[in-house]
Amino acid sequence: DTQQEELNLDAQQRKQVRTNLSRAKETVGARLMETYNWLIVPEQPDPTGPVQFQAYRISGADSIFTRAARKLRQSGMLITEWAPTMLNMELERFLWRDQPHVKLKQVWDDLARYCYLPRLFNQDVLLDAVRAGISAADAPFAYADALDGQGRYQRLLYRSAGTIYLNDAATLVRREAAQAQLDREAAAIPAPTGGGVGNPGPMSNGGPTQEGDPTPKPVPAPLKRRYYGTVSLNPQRVNRDIDTIVQEVIEHLIQETGSHIRITLEIAADHPEGFSDTTVRAVGENSRTLKFDEYGFEES
Repeated sequence: DTQQEELNLDAQQRKQVRTNLSRAKETVGARLMETYNWLIVPEQPDPTGPVQFQAYRISGADSIFTRAARKLRQSGMLITEWAPTMLNMELERFLWRDQPHVKLKQVWDDLARYCYLPRLFNQDVLLDAVRAGISAADAPFAYADALDGQGRYQRLLYRSAGTIYLNDAATLVRREAAQAQLDREAAAIPAPTGGGVGNPGPMSNGGPTQEGDPTPKPVPAPLKRRYYGTVSLNPQRVNRDIDTIVQEVIEHLIQETGSHIRITLEIAADHPEGFSDTTVRAVGENSRTLKFDEYGFEES
């Protein structure tokens, strides 16, 4: 603005200056696109060898970052989807280190640090691979929330779905170690016992066993045929809470063949000064469009 006054530029001249500046910026941008067209990627074919740098030419009209990411994905040097079998391969080759388990956060840190390991796009790629792996019928590994002081894996997930966390305690477990713990826990469950000396005779279907039948018949436990649950959600994080409920509760119920699931969402809201007319109209119309079974506002 100061130079405009000093040079005494009129409106037409100021417009011409702005046009020339815009054209100059476009020219500089185009020259930069032509200049920065090489992608330098660190590689380490041998884990004990030196890090090597490979150059790949990138072209296109997109930004430098978009072209670089596209080249990495097309060349398999940046992984956006990872199969559990590929994760298990890296665990077996490098990450287990002859241990029955490894911290999940350590796995991520190693993947982000060492050039001889696969390069993942972000943490979600790793977490998705873990979720798919532990829930498979032939799960190659297991997951636990933590390892307690007695060497027991807490909330062990093996051939089952569940929420996965990436924190200092989260642990990936070899399937042999996971199966061994499950076998120990199954063996520790006491078997049902019959009556002893001085006690009434063993019961069968609510009455004593018939004479001559030495085998006591335990009374079967009543079947759990119905589940119900009510939970309050934080409206500030409802999406996250619902996702957790789906994974930890609903998915387990759905896996039971023959089960029938009914889910009802109940919403209750109040405002001491009354909701605005805009909110009343919008919520009422949206409730009708979404086919709510019941909805409405009340004066008190």
